[in-house]
Amino acid sequence: MHLAIRGVFALVIAALFTLFVAKRPGARPMNRRKLVALFVVGLIISGVFLVSDNYYAVSA
Repeated sequence: MHLAIRGVFALVIAALFTLFVAKRPGARPMNRRKLVALFVVGLIISGVFLVSDNYYAVSA
């Protein structure tokens, strides 16, 4: 279940990244190939977030 939550989080981050880059002010229309590439970059960014999450945890 915990892994499913992380997967959904990764998809949400990737979708938001794609949306914000595609709809930024002054942006030209993008084709599907560029949108998919942005989504993959968003997945990589969310993967870095999830992998580095434990680095900053307080150890008892």
